[in-house]
Amino acid sequence: MSSRGESEAEQHSEEATVLAQVREAIRSLRFGQVTVIVHDGAVVQIDRLERRRLVRGGGSGTGGRRE
Repeated sequence: MSSRGESEAEQHSEEATVLAQVREAIRSLRFGQVTVIVHDGAVVQIDRLERRRLVRGGGSGTGGRRE
């Protein structure tokens, strides 16, 4: 995703690769975030933070809350 001496075909290929990696990072994510880090117009890092929701006891389907 940089224009430094790359052909248009190389840029398109790099963009497609980055988009595929971002798509994969969010595909199975239920709770969390995906962060894309960019330096000088180029994606250099993709962070994926997944949060897992814990349900406490009870088993009544109310998320552990008492009614």
